[in-house]
Amino acid sequence: MPAVLVLIALFIAYASLYPFEFATPAEIHVLPWLYTETRIVRADVLANILLFVPYGFAVAFGEHRSRHRIWLLMAGMAAALALQWVQQFTPERVPALYDALFNLLGLMVGLVVGAFVANRRYRALVPGGLWRVATPAEILIAGCWLGYRLFPFVPSLDWQQVKDSLKPVFLDPDLSLAAMLDNTAGWALFFLLLSPRLAKPSPGLLALAPLTLLAEVLVVDNALSMANLLGVAMATLLVLATPPRLQIRVMILVLLSSLLLKGVLPFAFTSRLNDFSWVPLSAFFSGSLSFNIQSLLQKLFFYGGLVLMLNRAGLGLYPASVAASLWLSLIECAQIFLRHHSPEITDPLIPLLVVFMVKSIPKHSTSLGIKAR
Repeated sequence: MPAVLVLIALFIAYASLYPFEFATPAEIHVLPWLYTETRIVRADVLANILLFVPYGFAVAFGEHRSRHRIWLLMAGMAAALALQWVQQFTPERVPALYDALFNLLGLMVGLVVGAFVANRRYRALVPGGLWRVATPAEILIAGCWLGYRLFPFVPSLDWQQVKDSLKPVFLDPDLSLAAMLDNTAGWALFFLLLSPRLAKPSPGLLALAPLTLLAEVLVVDNALSMANLLGVAMATLLVLATPPRLQIRVMILVLLSSLLLKGVLPFAFTSRLNDFSWVPLSAFFSGSLSFNIQSLLQKLFFYGGLVLMLNRAGLGLYPASVAASLWLSLIECAQIFLRHHSPEITDPLIPLLVVFMVKSIPKHSTSLGIKAR
């Protein structure tokens, strides 16, 4: 697990200092955030919280000695403050104390979630026995799907919000094949990740899908579509009607098809080849931050889920991650010739990152009460 913490710390530094364009400010301050006036933006708040959640989770899950946990948490807090200090040398970033405070909140959220997943007594409180049949890696990847669906996690009971969320279902039904396949693949993968091998999902697990759709209606800046509703129905039918011995193979086929359609549509050739970006996460830091966070959660779920499904089919984790990475690389290469696409190296790297995280989780743990598959 120390290797995971190092990797997470490097990722946090990468995300905090990108695009690495440094300049010496007119005045260097010991506490630079005291000399800046910045407005709190919800997307920035969520980004700063989510950035440190993996660090807190890794500390809770991988380190069982309280003294070491305290030192690692203090190191995380110090890193948050240090990165804010360094940001005064990056013209595109604005250091702010509340950013570090939200980093700390994310660290604590990760700590609580990690303690929950790692402790068998806490997991037993969840109805339906979901946690008793899923490994920590499967739980985390499945959680990315719920995070993607419920982003930005801000509920509202405003009636206008509810009506706006339902308008696409009735006024502009989305019946595109790609959208329906994407939702079907997502929910089917979610069900299988949290189900035992060669077994049907439990009724309690299947009920999470309509409950999540209901919650989406109450989340600001979120909306349902006909593709969402049909995707849940088709995913439920898929996992219940497919013979258990064929579930994994069918799931892999659906996943590969969904990723391919999403990657190449709209299928229109460009007169000028698109530039391929070799800088990881280059697209993440451009455009809408909220949209990019949601997109990253979705990719972690689909790409990580593909790796785990290939692993269940008999491939080792490393060959499974390489196979997933090669498939995504082919899609990114195809995007060089297609309009409305921005090919980059980020997507093929995600499966490799996922398998590194999975391999770093202890295979045997008495606190988990399970063996990693």
